[in-house]
Amino acid sequence: MLSRIVVRLAATVQKINTLRGFTAIMGYAGHGVESHPWGVGMPVVILGLRLLLVLVFVTAAVGKLADRPGAGQALRDFGVPEAWLGSGALILPALELLVAAGLLVTDTAGLAGLGALVLLAAFVAAIGAAMARGEAPDCHCFGQIHSEPAGWSTLV
Repeated sequence: MLSRIVVRLAATVQKINTLRGFTAIMGYAGHGVESHPWGVGMPVVILGLRLLLVLVFVTAAVGKLADRPGAGQALRDFGVPEAWLGSGALILPALELLVAAGLLVTDTAGLAGLGALVLLAAFVAAIGAAMARGEAPDCHCFGQIHSEPAGWSTLV
């Protein structure tokens, strides 16, 4: 299912990329689809991946904000100190939204990509630490939208 979404997203982005105004706004003027032998320019692929990450981070943030008590419980289950639970349930989705917004603008996409890498590495480390302790807390990765016990399938 995810592969179909990515293919559709890439096709949509390719259509959008052919509009000169959009490519200039996104910083890709002069790098159209004709620049790649497969018919898809590398900037189109990068833009598609950026938009996919935006979708993932916005969905995760909205899900957590819609279920703040559940997000706080997930943080507790992963070992976050009690004093940080209330603010953590707000700060984490705020960081996810900040990363998503940064990925939309060419000038900030690199820094936002680094932020995404840091957040994802922190998530992997927290899940790995829980697994090492023999625990499988509810990941609450997408808040109220989707949640399951953390394990190898969460990491993959």
